[in-house]
Amino acid sequence: MEKKEYNSKQDNKREFGINKLLSTLMLAACLVFVVIEGRKTEMNWLIPIAAVAAALVFVFIPWGRVREKINRIFLRIMFVLTPFAAFWISNRPAGMTTPEIAEKLPTFNGGLNMFIIVLVLFIFYALFNRTKAAIVLTTVLAMALGVTDYIMMLFRGSPLIAADIASAGTGMDVIANYQMVFSPDVIWTIAVTVIWVSMAVSLRSYKGLAMKKRLLFVALTVIYTGIFAWLFLFSGFPEDRGYSVTGYRPDLKYEEYGAALAFTVSATETDMKKPAGYSPDAVKKIAGRYASDKWSPSAKVSRKTPDIIVVMNESFSDLAAIAPFETSGRYMPYFSSLKKNVIKGTLHASVIGGGTSVTEHEVLTGNTSAFMPLHKVIYNDMGEEKYPSLATSLKEQGYNGLVAFHPGQADSYNRSKAYPALGFKSFLSVEDMDDPARIRDYVSDKSDYETVISEYEKYRKTRNDAPYFMFNVTIQNHGGYTLNAGKVAKEIELTDKEAYDVEAEQYLNLIKKSDEALRYLLKYFAKAKDPVVIIMFGDHQPRLSDEFYRALESRMPSGLTDLEKEERKYRVPFMIWSNYRVKGKSGADMSMNYFGPYIKKVLGLKMTGFDRFLMDAKGKLPVTSGICFTDQSGRAHLYDEKTKYGDIINDYRMVEYNYVKDTENRVDSFFELKK
Repeated sequence: MEKKEYNSKQDNKREFGINKLLSTLMLAACLVFVVIEGRKTEMNWLIPIAAVAAALVFVFIPWGRVREKINRIFLRIMFVLTPFAAFWISNRPAGMTTPEIAEKLPTFNGGLNMFIIVLVLFIFYALFNRTKAAIVLTTVLAMALGVTDYIMMLFRGSPLIAADIASAGTGMDVIANYQMVFSPDVIWTIAVTVIWVSMAVSLRSYKGLAMKKRLLFVALTVIYTGIFAWLFLFSGFPEDRGYSVTGYRPDLKYEEYGAALAFTVSATETDMKKPAGYSPDAVKKIAGRYASDKWSPSAKVSRKTPDIIVVMNESFSDLAAIAPFETSGRYMPYFSSLKKNVIKGTLHASVIGGGTSVTEHEVLTGNTSAFMPLHKVIYNDMGEEKYPSLATSLKEQGYNGLVAFHPGQADSYNRSKAYPALGFKSFLSVEDMDDPARIRDYVSDKSDYETVISEYEKYRKTRNDAPYFMFNVTIQNHGGYTLNAGKVAKEIELTDKEAYDVEAEQYLNLIKKSDEALRYLLKYFAKAKDPVVIIMFGDHQPRLSDEFYRALESRMPSGLTDLEKEERKYRVPFMIWSNYRVKGKSGADMSMNYFGPYIKKVLGLKMTGFDRFLMDAKGKLPVTSGICFTDQSGRAHLYDEKTKYGDIINDYRMVEYNYVKDTENRVDSFFELKK
């Protein structure tokens, strides 16, 4: 039995007074929020206002002896009902209706969600020994999960995944530049959460369990936690039941599983899994089929070893890759006009709207996100250990400079440690720039390119005749595309009435600015004395409104599967331009992980065994992204499909596992040039 914590009337009055004040403030804030956001989203905001008003009656009007008698009973009832409230709260922001949530509750997935939520409630009760604390913390945590899922869907089209927590700092910086327009579902969620918490806070506290009973409850909770850990971490239960949160539409998995279960499943997938049949000897056997070229540690800049500047342009894409739409003018006229001395094509990313470092890692290493935990940022795991990369391969061929440059924060995605681990000699960030020009809140592409040119000139003034390499990641076109991050002057109008979207229009004007900056960059290097190759591509498409995507989807070619329609959002253009005569061509098509070896092949540079393995795989599977893979006919497949390509995919898995995870047994001769 629980015992009263306070005995005097004075203490009772003090506690009731504090609780009334807190509850009233919380409910008042909720009321203001509902009115403001309700008007924004054109919802029937009178209903949640009425709900808040009813709760105010409960927490503010004195109930006297009646309330005194029902206090403990009501608190216990709330404790029992909190898992059900938390289940509703965590799933409502995703757009699930109350009947849909109720239908899911008695299912197997619903039972697993309740199993997880009750465990959280028990842990809080075991820690604090207070019914009220367990109710409040469990409810708030459920709201945090549901609302965070909604916010993450807004800016990148994917809910919160456990692996995202490792990049929480970078994620908060990104989200800060997005305008949050909450849906009616989110408003309802926050309103219900505040009401439930306020009701709990307004009730009188009681002492928790006595020592013996508390120890018994703690022991029970430990056993409960052990069962949970065994079930999800050690028994193979998620795999046996087919639970997995994949790169293709993870939001569908959250809808199918429920938020608590889906997040838990994602937490079991934060580490890279050993492929079937993996061993270092198996990798050596694969490596034996692909010989690495020999080192050439000294080289002079020439058409055989030109200076190379790679520009990964933030969110640079042609939205017409999804489907056609009408504008008042061309938004990338210069890029489109390039015909001479240029190779153009399409790259397929593994991310949309965010996750720039994922694309960086794929291009620099040749690894694909398909075989890594969803949203895993490998950069976060990098430190002193060295990793073979495009930079180290060029260094082995006599390249110097080896500069990485990103006009953002140096600690974003752990780049300050990751770049040295990947073989770069120096890393420049926004802190190294002297009052750069900005478009919205971000360093402009033109200002970025001025630094690229300045660094190139500094290197050439050293009279070092070794070829130069720089890897530049721009930031100008970073989301979001509303007033939060500032506004760009409108030169292009989205005149398509069906597809009109204010964010899409803002984005197209940013691309126009990028196009102008590209002209500035190439105009400079066209006059450079030494042979120079400029490689430019987008890291991913922007995340725009669902209404915009729905309008374009209706214009896609007939016969596409849902997977193939979704994959169109992951396509970006690339170019390989030189200031000397080469045969121009267009139409190359591949995923990001093949791009590094493709660059070397096009430029006639030396290749590692891994490069040749990737080029071989590309010939059979042109796309192996985190979303899907495509065969030679262009048909898209999910990785759990049974196809004739299983052996190729498993070989790739083993090679990548050897590179990323089994570093002690890494087959270095495969990933490096022959010494």
